[in-house]
Amino acid sequence: DFNEVIVRKYEEKKFAVLGPDIITADGYHQNPGEKQSWGLKELRIYRLKKRIRYMLNLIGLDSSLGEAVARNKNVYRTQTLDGDRENTILHGACLIFSKDYIEKFDGINGDTFLYMEEDILKLYADYYGFLMLYTSELEIFHKEDVATNMEGGSIGRRTRRKYKYLIESSKVYSKLKKEFEKTAKKDEN
Repeated sequence: DFNEVIVRKYEEKKFAVLGPDIITADGYHQNPGEKQSWGLKELRIYRLKKRIRYMLNLIGLDSSLGEAVARNKNVYRTQTLDGDRENTILHGACLIFSKDYIEKFDGINGDTFLYMEEDILKLYADYYGFLMLYTSELEIFHKEDVATNMEGGSIGRRTRRKYKYLIESSKVYSKLKKEFEKTAKKDEN
């Protein structure tokens, strides 16, 4: 009944983007996300930390413990969050776009690769006022890091690529946030 739930949720809420409960192999629930938006200063600090991790990885000091922290497991829940949540960030493993979204936007921002797409999508939702909806009535299994691991190379090389993508994607987010804030200020005046 996956499709029937999608149609019913659209009829009830007129969502632009819908996200299900996403469960990982180790039992974590990735939707809805805890972090709703980033501040510009926070992003600068985030990029600095990723650059440091990149450099530590180059010299073999980036530990597996540090990588577990970098994956932010601590922000995921071990239980389903029941019901619906409106205007929340959704994990990119499964995004269901309604006709309303598709009529207004040509996909998602293409300037990122593998990371922060959902953060940027939430930034767009906040700016353009479209509804992002989580529902526990839908559920999927997420086999994490398959796309990242398909790129090949040593664990160290894959980790460095991940840090590079995170840094570059956070720059895209920062640029968009600055543009949106500038436009909002002009509109106020």
